[in-house]
Amino acid sequence: MIGDFSALDLLHALTGLMTVLAAVLATIRIAKGPGLLDRTVAFDVLTAAGIGMIAVMIVWWHRYDLSVLLIILALTAFMSGVVVSRFATRIDRSQQRILSEEEAQEQVAERERQAEEAQREETEDAQRSVHDARQTGAVDAAHDLELVHDPEHGTQEER
Repeated sequence: MIGDFSALDLLHALTGLMTVLAAVLATIRIAKGPGLLDRTVAFDVLTAAGIGMIAVMIVWWHRYDLSVLLIILALTAFMSGVVVSRFATRIDRSQQRILSEEEAQEQVAERERQAEEAQREETEDAQRSVHDARQTGAVDAAHDLELVHDPEHGTQEER
């Protein structure tokens, strides 16, 4: 026993100091940020520190009527986290509705047009590659050597 304090009183005081330190650090994080989600987590830590401090006060002072505050703080922390996370998610409202038949047909037509354009670009690229190969003479050697398929043996032979 130190003075009029028991070991249990010292434990309560140390727990209270730790929760106050956590609350101070969380308050600094709320002030600095940098983002909304950082501030939300800091607010949850601040609320948890408040719950811890009230729990210490309930046990140390034998004030069980304060236990209602624990429930209120816990619900506040839960609801604030839900509200902020819902606010922080980016939802494109135009993607949440059901399309009309005309809008759906327009989207299908646009996708088909994009597919045809991609196919045309691939064909043009292949034609350019063949043209470039002919310019360099790489294809001429292949044309000089004619290959014939032999169906009996499943091979190709030179003619």
